Parts: sequence; C-alpha cells; structure tokens
Amino acid sequence: MKNKKGAQYKVDGNRKIERVESTKGTDNSNENIVYRALNQKDSDRLSQGLGLEAKNPNGTWKLDEHLVGGSGKASWANDPFISTTTDIDVARGFNQSGSNLGIVKIDLNKVPYQALKGYEIYPRLNGVEGLPYHYSIWQQEVSVHQSIPIKAIKGFVK
Repeated sequence: MKNKKGAQYKVDGNRKIERVESTKGTDNSNENIVYRALNQKDSDRLSQGLGLEAKNPNGTWKLDEHLVGGSGKASWANDPFISTTTDIDVARGFNQSGSNLGIVKIDLNKVPYQALKGYEIYPRLNGVEGLPYHYSIWQQEVSVHQSIPIKAIKGFVK
C-alpha cells in the first residue's frame, strides 16, 4: 500500500492498510472511529508494519500538558499521548499544514489503551486554565495513551 507520498506499507506480514472512505455523516453505532494525520514517525512505523506510538510512550506529561503543548518541541521528550480526532476535516487540516503524509482511520474499539476526551474532563473556563478544554473541543481530540496497535488502523482516508 502507498500513502500520498508513495511510501509502501506492509502490516502484520500479510495484512495491508487499505484506502478507506471517511465515515463523516454516517451512523454506524458499532464503530468508534477517529482519524490521525500522520507525522514522519508514524509513517516510518507503518512502513515497518508497526502500529502508532506516542512521541515518548514513557513520557511524564499529563493530559492537560499534552493538549496545550503537544505540538511543541518539548513534547518529543515528554508526551505519552497520540492525538486523534473524531472530525475528518480537522485531520485534513493538520495533514495539509503538516507533513502531508496522509490520514489514517482508526477503530478505537481495537485500541486496548486509554483514550481520553479532554473536553469531557476539563472545565470550560476563560484564560489559561481553560486551554485544555478549548484546544480539545476545537480539535474534537481523542488522546490515546502510549500506542495504537496496527490492528486498530482501518486504512488511509481517501
């Protein structure tokens, strides 16, 4: 399988990552779908047949630190969360403004790790104290702790 940049992907030996349509606007109550715009680490791991991994799976950041600082340089040393979104348009925006390596569709029902929605945890406040809520609600983020196994990746979004 190739992503937008032409990289080949093998998955679990015989399993391939296929191109899939987004599920935006559909109602399939059995699915728990999120999307991720790939970074270079993600792309490299997929090309090796591996799942996705946080910048630092053993990092010490708490969820609020991830939500506010997850795009900063310090996140590579400290962030044990993987950002995903329930909104395909948000993923497309991150893909276009980032590495443009593509977007994968992920079934959270196949992720054995904690997946958290900051907007359901943090209060809606003004100022710095409200940033975790506002960042997470704007991005419709579901933050997955440590890793996403390859079996949870349904494919690339067309």
